[in-house]
Amino acid sequence: MKKTKLFLEAVVIIAVVLSLILPSSAVVTNKETNDIKPFDGSTQIDIQGFKAVKLPENIRAGENIPVSGVEDDILPSICKDLDGHTVITYTNQPSFSEGHMGISWSDTPDDPMSWDGWIISITEDDMFFDTALIQGPEPDDYKDLMGVYMQMGEEFSGYYTIEDITSDPAEWLFYNWQGGAPEPEYACISDMTFYQDLNYPDMWGPFNFYIYREIYDIYDITSCPICFHTDIRGGTGGVGYFDAQSEELTAPASDPDMVDLGDRFHTIIQYNNETTGEHIVWKKIVPAEQPDYEYTPYQDTIATGENPSIAAFDDGKGGNVAVAYVDGSDVKCIYSFDDGENWDTSTIGLGGYPDIYAIGDIFYCAYIYSGDLYLSTSDDGGEIWSTPEQINDEPGTVVAEENAVDLYSGGVVWVDERNADLDIYYASFEIGDPPEAPTITGETNGDAGTPYPYTFVAEDPDLDDIAEFIVNWDDGNEETIEGPFGSGESTTVNHTFAVGGTFEITARAKDVNGLIGPKGSLTVIMPRSRTIDLPILKFLQNYPILFKIVQHLLGL
Repeated sequence: MKKTKLFLEAVVIIAVVLSLILPSSAVVTNKETNDIKPFDGSTQIDIQGFKAVKLPENIRAGENIPVSGVEDDILPSICKDLDGHTVITYTNQPSFSEGHMGISWSDTPDDPMSWDGWIISITEDDMFFDTALIQGPEPDDYKDLMGVYMQMGEEFSGYYTIEDITSDPAEWLFYNWQGGAPEPEYACISDMTFYQDLNYPDMWGPFNFYIYREIYDIYDITSCPICFHTDIRGGTGGVGYFDAQSEELTAPASDPDMVDLGDRFHTIIQYNNETTGEHIVWKKIVPAEQPDYEYTPYQDTIATGENPSIAAFDDGKGGNVAVAYVDGSDVKCIYSFDDGENWDTSTIGLGGYPDIYAIGDIFYCAYIYSGDLYLSTSDDGGEIWSTPEQINDEPGTVVAEENAVDLYSGGVVWVDERNADLDIYYASFEIGDPPEAPTITGETNGDAGTPYPYTFVAEDPDLDDIAEFIVNWDDGNEETIEGPFGSGESTTVNHTFAVGGTFEITARAKDVNGLIGPKGSLTVIMPRSRTIDLPILKFLQNYPILFKIVQHLLGL
Protein backbone atom coordinates (compact mmCIF):
# COMPACT_ATOMS: atom_id res chain seq x y z
CA MET A 1 0.00 0.00 0.00
CA LYS A 2 1.49 3.32 -1.02
CA LYS A 3 1.69 5.77 1.86
CA THR A 4 -0.40 8.90 2.02
CA LYS A 5 0.83 12.46 1.90
CA LEU A 6 0.19 15.07 4.52
CA PHE A 7 -1.52 18.02 2.87
CA LEU A 8 -1.65 20.76 5.46
CA GLU A 9 -3.04 24.25 5.85
CA ALA A 10 -0.83 26.74 7.68
CA VAL A 11 -2.15 29.29 10.13
CA VAL A 12 -0.44 32.56 10.95
CA ILE A 13 1.07 32.56 14.43
CA ILE A 14 2.10 36.18 14.27
CA ALA A 15 1.52 38.91 11.75
CA VAL A 16 2.68 41.22 14.48
CA VAL A 17 4.87 39.54 17.05
CA LEU A 18 2.66 40.48 19.98
CA SER A 19 -0.59 39.24 18.40
CA LEU A 20 -2.35 35.87 18.54
CA ILE A 21 -2.65 33.29 15.77
CA LEU A 22 -5.56 33.36 13.38
CA PRO A 23 -8.02 30.49 13.65
CA SER A 24 -7.98 27.95 10.85
CA SER A 25 -8.33 24.27 10.19
CA ALA A 26 -6.31 21.62 8.48
CA VAL A 27 -6.80 18.37 6.65
CA VAL A 28 -4.78 15.33 5.80
CA THR A 29 -5.51 14.13 2.29
CA ASN A 30 -4.91 10.66 0.93
CA LYS A 31 -4.04 11.36 -2.69
CA GLU A 32 -4.94 7.85 -3.83
CA THR A 33 -8.37 7.49 -2.17
CA ASN A 34 -9.24 11.17 -1.55
CA ASP A 35 -10.05 10.35 2.09
CA ILE A 36 -10.10 13.54 4.20
CA LYS A 37 -9.44 13.66 7.93
CA PRO A 38 -10.52 16.98 9.51
CA PHE A 39 -8.84 18.53 12.55
CA ASP A 40 -10.40 20.49 15.40
CA GLY A 41 -9.35 23.98 14.35
CA SER A 42 -6.12 25.68 15.36
CA THR A 43 -4.14 25.97 18.56
CA GLN A 44 -3.86 29.39 20.14
CA ILE A 45 -0.35 30.41 21.16
CA ASP A 46 0.52 33.20 23.56
CA ILE A 47 3.25 35.40 22.10
CA GLN A 48 5.69 36.54 24.75
CA GLY A 49 7.50 39.35 22.90
CA PHE A 50 11.05 40.19 21.82
CA LYS A 51 14.13 41.92 23.19
CA ALA A 52 17.41 43.15 21.75
CA VAL A 53 20.53 41.02 22.12
CA LYS A 54 23.22 42.76 24.15
CA LEU A 55 26.63 41.83 22.74
CA PRO A 56 30.04 42.39 24.40
CA GLU A 57 31.72 45.69 23.60
CA ASN A 58 35.34 44.73 24.28
CA ILE A 59 35.96 42.39 21.35
CA ARG A 60 38.60 43.51 18.87
CA ALA A 61 38.65 42.97 15.12
CA GLY A 62 40.44 39.76 14.17
CA GLU A 63 39.25 37.86 17.24
CA ASN A 64 36.50 35.27 17.40
CA ILE A 65 33.26 37.24 17.69
CA PRO A 66 30.42 36.33 20.08
CA VAL A 67 27.08 36.93 18.37
CA SER A 68 24.72 35.82 21.15
CA GLY A 69 24.13 37.29 24.56
CA VAL A 70 23.51 35.94 28.04
CA GLU A 71 22.16 32.49 28.99
CA ASP A 72 22.87 29.30 27.04
CA ASP A 73 22.71 29.38 23.25
CA ILE A 74 22.87 26.28 21.04
CA LEU A 75 22.17 24.92 17.53
CA PRO A 76 23.57 27.77 15.40
CA SER A 77 22.92 28.11 11.67
CA ILE A 78 24.37 30.70 9.28
CA CYS A 79 23.24 32.13 5.94
CA LYS A 80 23.10 35.41 4.00
CA ASP A 81 20.21 37.43 2.65
CA LEU A 82 20.00 39.08 -0.77
CA ASP A 83 21.40 42.34 0.65
CA GLY A 84 24.57 40.57 1.83
CA HIS A 85 23.78 40.50 5.55
CA THR A 86 25.31 37.56 7.36
CA VAL A 87 22.48 36.07 9.44
CA ILE A 88 22.93 33.66 12.35
CA THR A 89 19.98 31.87 13.95
CA TYR A 90 20.19 29.85 17.16
CA THR A 91 18.17 28.57 20.10
CA ASN A 92 18.38 30.66 23.27
CA GLN A 93 17.89 28.54 26.41
CA PRO A 94 17.30 30.38 29.69
CA SER A 95 16.61 26.96 31.23
CA PHE A 96 16.73 23.32 30.20
CA SER A 97 13.05 23.23 29.18
CA GLU A 98 12.77 26.76 27.77
CA GLY A 99 13.84 27.85 24.30
CA HIS A 100 13.51 31.06 22.31
CA MET A 101 14.55 32.21 18.85
CA GLY A 102 17.89 33.99 18.80
CA ILE A 103 18.91 35.81 15.62
CA SER A 104 21.86 38.12 14.91
CA TRP A 105 23.06 39.79 11.71
CA SER A 106 25.73 42.06 10.27
CA ASP A 107 26.64 43.56 6.90
CA THR A 108 30.33 43.66 7.92
CA PRO A 109 30.67 40.52 10.04
CA ASP A 110 34.40 40.96 10.72
CA ASP A 111 33.56 44.11 12.67
CA PRO A 112 32.56 43.04 16.21
CA MET A 113 30.60 46.26 16.74
CA SER A 114 28.45 45.75 13.62
CA TRP A 115 26.29 42.92 14.98
CA ASP A 116 22.64 43.40 15.96
CA GLY A 117 20.18 40.81 17.20
CA TRP A 118 16.94 39.82 18.87
CA ILE A 119 15.64 37.17 21.22
CA ILE A 120 12.06 36.36 20.17
CA SER A 121 9.78 34.49 22.57
CA ILE A 122 6.99 32.50 20.95
CA THR A 123 6.17 30.13 23.82
CA GLU A 124 7.76 29.24 27.14
CA ASP A 125 8.64 25.76 25.92
CA ASP A 126 11.80 24.49 24.24
CA MET A 127 12.07 25.34 20.54
CA PHE A 128 14.73 25.28 17.85
CA PHE A 129 15.15 27.09 14.53
CA ASP A 130 16.96 27.08 11.18
CA THR A 131 17.04 29.87 8.55
CA ALA A 132 17.95 29.96 4.84
CA LEU A 133 17.66 32.13 1.72
CA ILE A 134 14.70 31.22 -0.51
CA GLN A 135 14.29 32.54 -4.07
CA GLY A 136 11.32 31.93 -6.33
CA PRO A 137 11.73 32.07 -10.14
CA GLU A 138 9.04 34.66 -10.90
CA PRO A 139 9.43 38.40 -10.21
CA ASP A 140 6.58 38.40 -7.70
CA ASP A 141 7.77 35.25 -5.90
CA TYR A 142 9.17 35.43 -2.39
CA LYS A 143 12.92 36.10 -2.38
CA ASP A 144 14.33 36.41 1.09
CA LEU A 145 14.84 34.59 4.38
CA MET A 146 12.68 31.66 5.41
CA GLY A 147 13.09 29.48 8.46
CA VAL A 148 11.62 26.38 10.05
CA TYR A 149 11.14 25.48 13.68
CA MET A 150 9.79 22.85 16.06
CA GLN A 151 8.18 23.33 19.45
CA MET A 152 8.92 20.51 21.85
CA GLY A 153 6.39 20.87 24.67
CA GLU A 154 3.20 21.45 22.70
CA GLU A 155 4.51 19.33 19.80
CA PHE A 156 4.06 21.38 16.65
CA SER A 157 6.17 22.49 13.70
CA GLY A 158 6.14 25.63 11.62
CA TYR A 159 7.97 28.14 9.46
CA TYR A 160 8.60 31.87 9.28
CA THR A 161 9.50 34.51 6.69
CA ILE A 162 11.73 37.56 7.17
CA GLU A 163 11.63 39.97 4.24
CA ASP A 164 14.02 42.47 5.82
CA ILE A 165 16.37 41.34 8.58
CA THR A 166 16.96 44.98 9.61
CA SER A 167 13.25 45.62 10.20
CA ASP A 168 11.43 45.46 13.50
CA PRO A 169 10.55 41.82 14.32
CA ALA A 170 6.91 42.95 14.49
CA GLU A 171 7.00 42.78 10.69
CA TRP A 172 8.17 39.15 10.55
CA LEU A 173 5.60 36.41 9.92
CA PHE A 174 5.45 33.09 11.77
CA TYR A 175 3.20 30.13 10.85
CA ASN A 176 2.49 26.79 12.47
CA TRP A 177 1.28 23.64 10.75
CA GLN A 178 -2.01 22.28 12.03
CA GLY A 179 -2.24 18.63 12.98
CA GLY A 180 0.72 18.67 15.32
CA ALA A 181 4.15 17.02 15.27
CA PRO A 182 4.21 14.26 17.91
CA GLU A 183 7.54 13.78 19.68
CA PRO A 184 9.32 16.43 17.58
CA GLU A 185 13.07 16.11 17.23
CA TYR A 186 14.53 18.30 14.49
CA ALA A 187 13.88 20.78 11.68
CA CYS A 188 16.26 22.02 9.00
CA ILE A 189 16.23 24.01 5.77
CA SER A 190 18.89 25.00 3.22
CA ASP A 191 19.14 27.75 0.63
CA MET A 192 16.70 26.72 -2.08
CA THR A 193 14.85 27.72 -5.20
CA PHE A 194 11.12 27.10 -5.74
CA TYR A 195 9.87 23.78 -7.07
CA GLN A 196 6.53 22.86 -8.56
CA ASP A 197 4.97 19.83 -6.93
CA LEU A 198 4.30 17.10 -9.49
CA ASN A 199 1.42 15.72 -7.40
CA TYR A 200 -0.07 19.14 -6.61
CA PRO A 201 0.76 21.35 -9.64
CA ASP A 202 -0.59 24.54 -8.05
CA MET A 203 1.95 24.24 -5.25
CA TRP A 204 5.28 26.11 -5.61
CA GLY A 205 7.92 26.56 -2.96
CA PRO A 206 10.98 25.16 -1.18
CA PHE A 207 11.51 21.86 0.61
CA ASN A 208 12.76 21.29 4.14
CA PHE A 209 13.03 18.47 6.72
CA TYR A 210 11.18 17.71 9.93
CA ILE A 211 11.71 14.67 12.15
CA TYR A 212 8.93 13.58 14.48
CA ARG A 213 6.76 10.55 15.21
CA GLU A 214 4.46 10.01 12.23
CA ILE A 215 1.06 8.64 13.25
CA TYR A 216 -1.38 8.36 10.39
CA ASP A 217 -3.71 5.68 9.03
CA ILE A 218 -1.85 2.35 9.43
CA TYR A 219 1.48 4.06 10.18
CA ASP A 220 3.15 4.72 13.51
CA ILE A 221 6.80 5.53 12.79
CA THR A 222 9.07 6.85 15.53
CA SER A 223 11.68 9.46 14.51
CA CYS A 224 10.29 9.57 10.98
CA PRO A 225 11.79 11.94 8.38
CA ILE A 226 9.29 14.20 6.65
CA CYS A 227 10.55 15.96 3.53
CA PHE A 228 8.18 18.91 3.57
CA HIS A 229 7.16 21.02 0.55
CA THR A 230 5.84 24.47 1.53
CA ASP A 231 3.57 26.35 -0.86
CA ILE A 232 5.14 29.80 -0.43
CA ARG A 233 3.60 31.08 -3.66
CA GLY A 234 0.09 30.11 -2.55
CA GLY A 235 0.87 31.09 1.02
CA THR A 236 -1.25 28.66 3.04
CA GLY A 237 -0.49 25.03 2.30
CA GLY A 238 2.11 22.33 2.08
CA VAL A 239 2.61 18.63 1.59
CA GLY A 240 4.72 16.39 3.80
CA TYR A 241 6.30 13.34 2.16
CA PHE A 242 7.00 11.08 5.08
CA ASP A 243 9.14 7.99 4.64
CA ALA A 244 7.01 4.89 5.30
CA GLN A 245 10.15 2.72 4.99
CA SER A 246 9.31 0.76 1.83
CA GLU A 247 12.69 1.53 0.20
CA GLU A 248 15.95 2.47 1.99
CA LEU A 249 15.40 2.37 5.75
CA THR A 250 15.70 5.77 7.43
CA ALA A 251 13.73 5.52 10.69
CA PRO A 252 14.59 5.96 13.48
CA ALA A 253 16.23 8.95 11.78
CA SER A 254 18.36 11.84 13.00
CA ASP A 255 20.57 14.67 11.77
CA PRO A 256 19.16 15.38 8.27
CA ASP A 257 20.83 17.77 5.84
CA MET A 258 20.16 18.91 2.28
CA VAL A 259 21.69 20.95 -0.55
CA ASP A 260 19.97 22.48 -3.59
CA LEU A 261 21.27 22.48 -7.18
CA GLY A 262 18.44 24.32 -8.89
CA ASP A 263 16.58 21.50 -10.63
CA ARG A 264 17.20 18.84 -7.94
CA PHE A 265 18.40 18.60 -4.37
CA HIS A 266 20.48 16.06 -2.48
CA THR A 267 19.63 14.90 1.04
CA ILE A 268 21.50 12.93 3.69
CA ILE A 269 20.24 11.43 6.95
CA GLN A 270 21.45 9.19 9.76
CA TYR A 271 19.55 5.92 10.14
CA ASN A 272 19.89 4.40 13.62
CA ASN A 273 19.55 0.61 13.61
CA GLU A 274 19.54 -1.05 17.04
CA THR A 275 21.38 -4.10 15.72
CA THR A 276 23.76 -2.85 13.04
CA GLY A 277 24.41 0.68 14.30
CA GLU A 278 24.33 4.01 12.48
CA HIS A 279 24.11 4.26 8.69
CA ILE A 280 24.27 7.16 6.24
CA VAL A 281 21.37 7.26 3.75
CA TRP A 282 21.56 9.49 0.66
CA LYS A 283 18.59 10.46 -1.50
CA LYS A 284 18.41 12.79 -4.49
CA ILE A 285 15.07 14.42 -5.23
CA VAL A 286 14.19 15.62 -8.73
CA PRO A 287 10.75 17.17 -8.11
CA ALA A 288 9.85 17.28 -11.81
CA GLU A 289 10.25 13.47 -11.86
CA GLN A 290 9.27 12.34 -8.34
CA PRO A 291 8.93 14.73 -5.38
CA ASP A 292 8.20 11.94 -2.89
CA TYR A 293 11.18 11.43 -0.55
CA GLU A 294 10.26 7.77 -0.06
CA TYR A 295 9.96 6.83 -3.73
CA THR A 296 12.71 8.80 -5.43
CA PRO A 297 14.64 6.43 -7.74
CA TYR A 298 17.93 7.95 -6.54
CA GLN A 299 18.66 6.58 -3.07
CA ASP A 300 21.18 4.37 -1.32
CA THR A 301 22.78 3.58 2.03
CA ILE A 302 26.27 4.85 1.24
CA ALA A 303 28.24 4.49 4.48
CA THR A 304 28.32 3.30 8.08
CA GLY A 305 28.72 6.22 10.45
CA GLU A 306 27.01 9.19 12.07
CA ASN A 307 26.53 12.98 12.03
CA PRO A 308 26.38 13.43 8.24
CA SER A 309 26.49 16.76 6.44
CA ILE A 310 26.15 17.24 2.67
CA ALA A 311 27.38 19.79 0.11
CA ALA A 312 27.38 19.93 -3.68
CA PHE A 313 28.22 22.05 -6.70
CA ASP A 314 27.54 21.67 -10.41
CA ASP A 315 30.52 22.28 -12.69
CA GLY A 316 28.46 21.90 -15.85
CA LYS A 317 29.58 18.30 -16.32
CA GLY A 318 27.47 16.88 -13.50
CA GLY A 319 26.92 17.23 -9.81
CA ASN A 320 29.90 17.03 -7.45
CA VAL A 321 28.52 15.80 -4.13
CA ALA A 322 30.39 15.36 -0.86
CA VAL A 323 29.18 14.01 2.48
CA ALA A 324 31.22 14.52 5.65
CA TYR A 325 30.50 12.06 8.45
CA VAL A 326 32.09 10.37 11.46
CA ASP A 327 33.40 6.82 11.37
CA GLY A 328 34.89 5.89 14.74
CA SER A 329 37.40 8.63 15.59
CA ASP A 330 37.76 9.88 12.00
CA VAL A 331 35.92 12.50 10.02
CA LYS A 332 35.51 10.98 6.58
CA CYS A 333 34.20 12.16 3.24
CA ILE A 334 32.24 10.07 0.77
CA TYR A 335 32.15 11.90 -2.55
CA SER A 336 30.72 11.56 -6.04
CA PHE A 337 31.72 13.16 -9.34
CA ASP A 338 28.53 12.03 -11.14
CA ASP A 339 25.63 13.35 -9.03
CA GLY A 340 25.50 10.34 -6.74
CA GLU A 341 25.74 7.47 -9.21
CA ASN A 342 29.15 6.33 -7.89
CA TRP A 343 30.92 7.05 -4.59
CA ASP A 344 34.48 7.01 -3.23
CA THR A 345 35.78 7.64 0.30
CA SER A 346 38.55 9.79 1.77
CA THR A 347 39.64 10.79 5.29
CA ILE A 348 39.55 14.43 6.38
CA GLY A 349 41.02 14.14 9.88
CA LEU A 350 40.56 13.12 13.51
CA GLY A 351 37.44 14.53 15.12
CA GLY A 352 33.67 14.66 15.10
CA TYR A 353 30.48 16.65 14.42
CA PRO A 354 31.45 17.92 10.95
CA ASP A 355 29.74 20.42 8.69
CA ILE A 356 30.57 20.68 4.98
CA TYR A 357 29.88 23.46 2.48
CA ALA A 358 30.76 24.17 -1.16
CA ILE A 359 32.04 27.61 -2.15
CA GLY A 360 32.50 27.65 -5.90
CA ASP A 361 34.22 24.36 -6.71
CA ILE A 362 35.96 24.02 -3.33
CA PHE A 363 34.60 21.95 -0.44
CA TYR A 364 35.13 23.33 3.08
CA CYS A 365 34.73 21.07 6.11
CA ALA A 366 34.69 22.24 9.74
CA TYR A 367 34.86 19.73 12.58
CA ILE A 368 35.67 19.46 16.29
CA TYR A 369 38.64 17.69 17.83
CA SER A 370 39.70 17.81 21.48
CA GLY A 371 37.74 20.97 22.21
CA ASP A 372 38.99 22.88 19.15
CA LEU A 373 37.42 23.74 15.79
CA TYR A 374 39.31 22.90 12.61
CA LEU A 375 38.76 23.80 8.96
CA SER A 376 40.00 21.76 6.01
CA THR A 377 39.45 22.22 2.26
CA SER A 378 39.38 20.09 -0.87
CA ASP A 379 39.81 21.54 -4.37
CA ASP A 380 39.46 18.21 -6.17
CA GLY A 381 35.89 17.26 -5.29
CA GLY A 382 36.58 15.63 -1.92
CA GLU A 383 39.40 13.22 -2.76
CA ILE A 384 42.29 15.02 -1.00
CA TRP A 385 41.97 17.39 1.97
CA SER A 386 44.29 20.14 3.16
CA THR A 387 46.09 20.29 6.50
CA PRO A 388 43.46 21.50 8.98
CA GLU A 389 43.59 25.04 10.38
CA GLN A 390 42.40 25.80 13.92
CA ILE A 391 39.63 28.41 13.96
CA ASN A 392 38.93 29.12 17.66
CA ASP A 393 41.45 31.49 19.29
CA GLU A 394 40.75 30.28 22.84
CA PRO A 395 41.94 26.62 23.00
CA GLY A 396 39.67 23.87 24.26
CA THR A 397 36.42 25.86 24.36
CA VAL A 398 34.40 24.43 21.45
CA VAL A 399 31.42 22.34 22.56
CA ALA A 400 31.42 18.90 20.93
CA GLU A 401 27.78 18.05 20.29
CA GLU A 402 25.47 17.40 17.36
CA ASN A 403 24.86 20.44 15.13
CA ALA A 404 27.19 22.65 17.18
CA VAL A 405 28.94 23.90 13.99
CA ASP A 406 27.64 25.47 10.77
CA LEU A 407 29.49 26.78 7.69
CA TYR A 408 28.58 29.32 5.05
CA SER A 409 30.35 31.40 2.42
CA GLY A 410 33.31 32.96 4.24
CA GLY A 411 32.15 32.28 7.79
CA VAL A 412 31.68 29.60 10.43
CA VAL A 413 29.66 29.57 13.68
CA TRP A 414 29.88 27.25 16.65
CA VAL A 415 28.86 26.74 20.29
CA ASP A 416 31.59 27.94 22.67
CA GLU A 417 31.93 27.61 26.43
CA ARG A 418 34.81 30.02 27.11
CA ASN A 419 32.53 32.16 29.27
CA ALA A 420 30.26 31.14 32.13
CA ASP A 421 27.57 29.93 29.71
CA LEU A 422 27.25 28.57 26.17
CA ASP A 423 27.54 31.24 23.48
CA ILE A 424 27.48 31.33 19.69
CA TYR A 425 30.76 32.49 18.16
CA TYR A 426 31.59 33.56 14.60
CA ALA A 427 34.84 33.61 12.65
CA SER A 428 35.53 34.42 9.02
CA PHE A 429 37.90 32.54 6.76
CA GLU A 430 39.64 33.69 3.63
CA ILE A 431 37.82 33.21 0.35
CA GLY A 432 38.64 36.65 -1.05
CA ASP A 433 36.63 39.79 -1.54
CA PRO A 434 33.30 40.24 -3.37
CA PRO A 435 33.16 41.81 -6.85
CA GLU A 436 32.90 45.55 -7.22
CA ALA A 437 29.65 47.23 -8.23
CA PRO A 438 28.86 46.50 -11.89
CA THR A 439 29.05 49.23 -14.49
CA ILE A 440 25.89 49.36 -16.61
CA THR A 441 25.85 51.04 -20.02
CA GLY A 442 23.08 51.37 -22.58
CA GLU A 443 20.31 53.63 -23.85
CA THR A 444 19.19 56.12 -21.20
CA ASN A 445 16.61 58.02 -23.28
CA GLY A 446 14.58 55.77 -25.51
CA ASP A 447 11.08 54.77 -26.51
CA ALA A 448 8.89 52.37 -24.57
CA GLY A 449 8.23 49.17 -26.47
CA THR A 450 11.61 49.21 -28.22
CA PRO A 451 14.31 46.67 -27.24
CA TYR A 452 17.69 48.15 -26.28
CA PRO A 453 21.00 46.45 -25.46
CA TYR A 454 22.46 46.92 -21.98
CA THR A 455 26.00 45.93 -21.07
CA PHE A 456 27.17 44.78 -17.63
CA VAL A 457 30.78 44.47 -16.45
CA ALA A 458 32.33 44.02 -13.00
CA GLU A 459 35.86 43.78 -11.65
CA ASP A 460 36.75 41.24 -8.97
CA PRO A 461 39.60 42.24 -6.58
CA ASP A 462 40.84 38.63 -6.53
CA LEU A 463 40.42 38.23 -10.32
CA ASP A 464 37.84 35.51 -9.63
CA ASP A 465 35.32 34.82 -12.38
CA ILE A 466 31.90 36.44 -12.16
CA ALA A 467 29.37 33.61 -11.82
CA GLU A 468 26.33 35.78 -12.58
CA PHE A 469 24.84 39.25 -12.69
CA ILE A 470 21.62 39.72 -10.70
CA VAL A 471 19.61 42.44 -12.47
CA ASN A 472 16.49 44.32 -11.42
CA TRP A 473 15.02 46.33 -14.31
CA ASP A 474 12.71 48.35 -12.01
CA ASP A 475 9.70 47.56 -14.20
CA GLY A 476 8.55 44.43 -12.38
CA ASN A 477 11.14 42.22 -14.09
CA GLU A 478 14.23 40.62 -12.61
CA GLU A 479 16.83 38.62 -14.47
CA THR A 480 19.89 36.52 -13.67
CA ILE A 481 22.55 36.65 -16.38
CA GLU A 482 24.51 33.45 -15.93
CA GLY A 483 28.24 33.24 -16.64
CA PRO A 484 30.90 32.60 -15.85
CA PHE A 485 32.52 35.83 -17.07
CA GLY A 486 36.10 36.81 -16.47
CA SER A 487 36.85 39.70 -14.13
CA GLY A 488 36.36 42.80 -16.28
CA GLU A 489 34.63 40.85 -19.07
CA SER A 490 31.39 42.41 -20.28
CA THR A 491 28.14 40.78 -21.25
CA THR A 492 25.18 42.33 -23.09
CA VAL A 493 21.47 41.53 -23.00
CA ASN A 494 18.46 43.19 -24.60
CA HIS A 495 15.58 44.57 -22.57
CA THR A 496 12.30 46.21 -23.51
CA PHE A 497 10.50 48.62 -21.19
CA ALA A 498 6.85 48.00 -22.04
CA VAL A 499 5.58 51.32 -20.69
CA GLY A 500 6.97 54.79 -20.39
CA GLY A 501 8.56 56.10 -17.22
CA THR A 502 11.80 56.60 -15.36
CA PHE A 503 13.54 53.41 -14.27
CA GLU A 504 16.62 52.70 -12.19
CA ILE A 505 18.32 49.57 -13.44
CA THR A 506 20.32 47.95 -10.62
CA ALA A 507 22.69 45.00 -10.78
CA ARG A 508 24.96 43.04 -8.49
CA ALA A 509 27.78 40.69 -9.41
CA LYS A 510 28.26 37.32 -7.74
CA ASP A 511 31.66 35.64 -8.01
CA VAL A 512 32.36 31.91 -8.26
CA ASN A 513 32.95 31.80 -4.49
CA GLY A 514 29.38 32.89 -3.88
CA LEU A 515 30.32 36.40 -2.76
CA ILE A 516 27.88 39.12 -3.85
CA GLY A 517 29.12 42.68 -4.28
CA PRO A 518 27.37 46.06 -4.01
CA LYS A 519 24.81 47.42 -6.45
CA GLY A 520 25.59 49.34 -9.61
CA SER A 521 22.83 51.41 -11.21
CA LEU A 522 21.78 53.24 -14.36
CA THR A 523 18.78 55.56 -14.65
CA VAL A 524 16.85 55.42 -17.92
CA ILE A 525 13.91 57.48 -19.17
CA MET A 526 11.48 55.82 -21.55
CA PRO A 527 8.75 58.04 -22.97
CA ARG A 528 5.77 56.30 -24.48
CA SER A 529 6.35 54.86 -27.93
CA ARG A 530 4.55 57.76 -29.66
CA THR A 531 6.71 60.86 -29.67
CA ILE A 532 5.51 64.43 -29.09
CA ASP A 533 8.21 66.93 -30.02
CA LEU A 534 7.76 69.52 -27.29
CA PRO A 535 10.80 71.52 -26.15
CA ILE A 536 9.50 71.53 -22.59
CA LEU A 537 9.64 67.70 -22.49
CA LYS A 538 13.27 67.67 -23.57
CA PHE A 539 14.05 70.20 -20.87
CA LEU A 540 12.15 68.26 -18.17
CA GLN A 541 14.03 65.05 -18.93
CA ASN A 542 16.72 66.54 -16.71
CA TYR A 543 14.18 66.53 -13.85
CA PRO A 544 12.75 62.96 -13.69
CA ILE A 545 10.00 63.61 -11.12
CA LEU A 546 8.59 66.64 -12.97
CA PHE A 547 9.01 64.77 -16.24
CA LYS A 548 6.83 61.89 -15.01
CA ILE A 549 4.14 64.31 -13.80
CA VAL A 550 4.00 66.08 -17.17
CA GLN A 551 3.99 62.74 -18.97
CA HIS A 552 0.96 61.70 -16.97
CA LEU A 553 -0.88 64.98 -17.58
CA LEU A 554 -0.23 64.82 -21.32
CA GLY A 555 -1.23 61.13 -21.47
CA LEU A 556 2.16 60.13 -22.86
